Amino acid sequence: MSSLNHSPTAIPSTEIPECRAATIEIRHLDRGDVDVIARLFEGLSARDRYLRFLAPFPRFPPRVLRALADADGVHHVVLVAFLDDRPIGEGRFHRLTAEPDAADLAVAVVSDQQQRGVGRALVAALAVEADRRGLRRFTFDVSPENGVVLSLLKRWGARLRLADGLVSGDVSVQAILATECLHAAVGTSSRKAA
Repeated sequence: MSSLNHSPTAIPSTEIPECRAATIEIRHLDRGDVDVIARLFEGLSARDRYLRFLAPFPRFPPRVLRALADADGVHHVVLVAFLDDRPIGEGRFHRLTAEPDAADLAVAVVSDQQQRGVGRALVAALAVEADRRGLRRFTFDVSPENGVVLSLLKRWGARLRLADGLVSGDVSVQAILATECLHAAVGTSSRKAA
C-alpha cells in the first residue's frame, strides 16, 4: 500500500487536452515509498529507462529503488502522477548544494501514457514547488535522442548546449510557470495545466 498522503493536486482530463478520459492526480512521494517507485519504473520500456537514466537499466536493484524513493520533501522533492491508483509518472528535483537557487530536474512517464500531458503537468507542478522553496531555475541533462523532452524545454525557453554526447542546460522556474499559466498558489488543490 502506498504511503502517499500529502494533499493531492487533481488535474481533470478536460483541462489537459492530451489526457483522454481520465483524471490524473499528482501527489508528493513520502520518503522511502519504494513500492510506488518500483511499480512506476516497471512501466518503463528499456528505451524509456535509458532515456530517463542515460544508461541501460534492465532491472532496478533494491538499493537503487531505495535511493529513488529517498525524498525529503525539502531539498529532494518527488511528485508522482496517478491514474486511478496506478502510478504513471514521476518528476523530481534535487537542490544543488553549490547553487542554492537551482535544482536538478528529472521526469519519467510510463510508456503507455507518454505524450498525453503527464510529464508536462509534473514539471509544472514541480515548478510550483520549486518557486515555493525560492528556487529560480532547473538544470538538466537530456539525451539528444529525446526529442519530446527537448521540444518542451525549448517551449519553456531553456538554454541548451550539447557537450559530451548530452544536451545540458537550465530553464527558469518562472518561465515554466508563465508558459503553463500557473501561479504559486497551485500545488495542493485543483489546477489547470493546459
